[in-house]
Formats: sequence, structure tokens, C-alpha cells
Amino acid sequence: MPGQKAQGGKIWMKIDLKKDAQSQGVSAQQIGDPAQSVAYAKEINDEDVTKLGTEKIDGTDTTYYRVSVDVAELPGGAQMRGQLGRTLPMHVWLDDDGRLRRRQLDMTIKALASASAEPGISASPEQVRMTMVMNYSDFGTEVNAEAPPASQVADMTDEAIRQGQQQS
Repeated sequence: MPGQKAQGGKIWMKIDLKKDAQSQGVSAQQIGDPAQSVAYAKEINDEDVTKLGTEKIDGTDTTYYRVSVDVAELPGGAQMRGQLGRTLPMHVWLDDDGRLRRRQLDMTIKALASASAEPGISASPEQVRMTMVMNYSDFGTEVNAEAPPASQVADMTDEAIRQGQQQS
């Protein structure tokens, strides 16, 4: 999040998604394999999809769709259903080759109140609205990414696991 820092004032944070998934009873393969993370798409049928039109994404012609995803079909969906509800609205833009060019998820997440709330105040559910937009481009391009120096990274894995356990 812009302008915020992780524990110890570090500018990067990491979460071991495999460890977090295992703590929630989700297969680590589902987290580590991008094909598994969109496997639920096989369950989407015409009733779940609405064509909204066409748009250019980064100069590429695309067809824009709204998709209603059954949360139960997502990896770990049985547990996530309590937080997200029955369906997850997703918007996708596909190019003429059927490649995903943009994906937008609009979520309302039920979250527990902060554990640091004042004494005597109950931890009642709150809702957090979030929109996540991901653009995809440069298909087939070789990527060489470097991790930031360890001194700038806070490991938030245990905190993510704690929060997941509080919400389930």
C-alpha cells in the first residue's frame, strides 16, 4: 500500500503462500501452480458470463466480460465463502487470441475488528471493500527479477496465518 511500511519500517513484505495455504488446509500445489489458481474457470458456463462490449487495453482490442465466480470452486473456497459470500464478481478482458489482458476482482471481505481495539469493545465483523486490477502483457517475454535485499523485507507469513485463523 503506497506510503505504508511493514514491520520494523521495512518497505517490502513477504508471505510464504505455501505455508499459509497449508495452514488453511489448501493444497500447496494450488497456490504454486498458476493453472490451478484459475482451474475454476472450467466450471463457468454461459449463465455466469455477460458480454459487456469491447475495449482497448494497452493498445490491444479486447472483449470485456463480467463473470460471476462460484467461491466454492476457488482453491480453499469452502473457507473463503464465509468471508466473500457465494459469488465473486470478476471482470475480464480477452484479446482476439483468447488471452487474458486484464482481470478485475471486486470483493467485499468480512474481517474481524483489530485485536488492538480498546478493552471492553467487542471484536465485531467489519467489511473491507477492495478492487484489484491486474493487466497482462508481453506474453512470452523472458523475465529476470531480483528479490529485494533481505534487510528491507519483513516476513508477514505468521501474521497472515494468525489472521486467517481468526476469520475462519
